[in-house]
Amino acid sequence: MSVSLGWALAGVLLTGGLLAQLALHLFEPVLPVTWGYAHLSRHPERVWIAAFLTIALPPTYAIVWRRLQGVPLAPCTRARVAMALAAAVAVLAPLSVWAPMPFLSIDPAVFQVWLMRGEINQRSDLWLRLLVLVTRPLMPAVEPVRTAYVVAGVLGGVTMVALVGSARRLARDRAEALTMALLACTAFGVVRMSFGVVDSYPAPLVLMALFFWTALRALDGDAHPVWPLVIGATGTFWYIGLVLILPATLVLLVEELRRPTHRGRAVVGASIAAAAAGLATVPATGRPFAFGDFFAAAAEQSAVTLGTSPTSSLHSLEALLSRQRLYDVVNTCMMVDGVGILCSLTAGTWLAARLLRHRTWDVRAVMLGATAAAQLVYLATFDTLLSPVTQWDPFAPASIATALFGGWTLVRWLRRARHLQGWVAGLALALALVHLLARLDATHLDLERHEVESPATLIVPQAEPGKEPMATHGAGC
Repeated sequence: MSVSLGWALAGVLLTGGLLAQLALHLFEPVLPVTWGYAHLSRHPERVWIAAFLTIALPPTYAIVWRRLQGVPLAPCTRARVAMALAAAVAVLAPLSVWAPMPFLSIDPAVFQVWLMRGEINQRSDLWLRLLVLVTRPLMPAVEPVRTAYVVAGVLGGVTMVALVGSARRLARDRAEALTMALLACTAFGVVRMSFGVVDSYPAPLVLMALFFWTALRALDGDAHPVWPLVIGATGTFWYIGLVLILPATLVLLVEELRRPTHRGRAVVGASIAAAAAGLATVPATGRPFAFGDFFAAAAEQSAVTLGTSPTSSLHSLEALLSRQRLYDVVNTCMMVDGVGILCSLTAGTWLAARLLRHRTWDVRAVMLGATAAAQLVYLATFDTLLSPVTQWDPFAPASIATALFGGWTLVRWLRRARHLQGWVAGLALALALVHLLARLDATHLDLERHEVESPATLIVPQAEPGKEPMATHGAGC
């Protein structure tokens, strides 16, 4: 397949996918599974707003793109970063307290019990310890849950700033930077996990965002690689699912070692990261480098035996190949980051084929693509025990990788589309905003109907009177 034909095919699939998702949101057809896009029509005015965005945003953004295209990025000073962070926190921290996410499963309730009692679960070891450390001095004047909401809002602000910083590093001009930043910061998984959450997920969200920002800075020679290497080496101790950024961490380390002028700092960074990983086991085991004991304790706290596979956190082969699982995967993708995942699968595949055809190594493509691919495999195979209708949130932090990779590959594809650049970018942004209108405050609506469409793989026994319900939190990684 020629480069031009591959580029055109990716464009057809990309724009067709964007239009199809917009149609699903606007018309809400009754399909076997509707929880990925439904609930826009519960407020008629939102349908009109969504229709207006769909029609008006592409031509408007085309004008914005043309004006910003070729304009160099302004210097990124510490003062500007501090101002952006202060503004983001000023919005998200109060919003986190005023608009907490509704409980859809037992996990957040169990997490709050752990937090109030000071109990620790090795699947979110350092994150829980940090929250306990922050909330204990304020008790009983301030409830731990309220403090945790504020912390989630602060981390959400850091996440947004880190995503903007990453977009700047990946862009050639202001048009590209604005597009990538807007798409990343409006991904549903990013927005919903940036405020009002008392659970494990603010930790992987902010750490993954910081990892990419610091890694891109290191690749540009503007920062020491110790920062992303430490995040990659210790991430799994904050939240065990962050093991999925290890491939990108290894790619970064290999790239630093390949550059003769960077080898010394790569060795120093890797040594410090290894030491940090060893010290991360001390709070749980009392000993450094006690990896075996740490992960054995995490395995004991897993509800792995209750899933479709009695020996794994992943679905059984029969469940993976079922039609129902396909519906769940597609709708979970639409829920957490429909734009980013679509761009990753279309423009991302085109970019990968182009790099392979020309035998070109692009460390950014490999680092972002490896993480996005790992997150998609995780989304497709991981068994949440309960239906993804009520347990889609474990996959929300994955939107950091898919949003950045998807936005970047979209921009790379648009560089060859002179007359379509702003139009397609505006269409993608319109879908992101329409999806937020439809789902941001509606994840708890019509659960019974959606559960019928997407039945749970496990019926969790109800708790006996006077006993706590069984925790399914962190059934796998």
